[in-house]
Amino acid sequence: MNAEEKLALIKKSAEKIRQIDIDSNKEKKNIYNSLKEEINPSTTLETFLWDCVVLGLRFYEYDIEKILKEDV
Repeated sequence: MNAEEKLALIKKSAEKIRQIDIDSNKEKKNIYNSLKEEINPSTTLETFLWDCVVLGLRFYEYDIEKILKEDV
């Protein structure tokens, strides 16, 4: 396999991975939007929601719990 063929395979693989990331991000956004519709978060809650749910930053769970308890 020559350099051009190897480069073509690298580019093809990179494109496949980018597409997976794009599809994954779309699915994450759909899940997030569904959650937002269901819980109708306050502005304060929404500032933490994306980071916690989509980015997986679990340390925001405490803040979210506190906000939810205060909103009740």
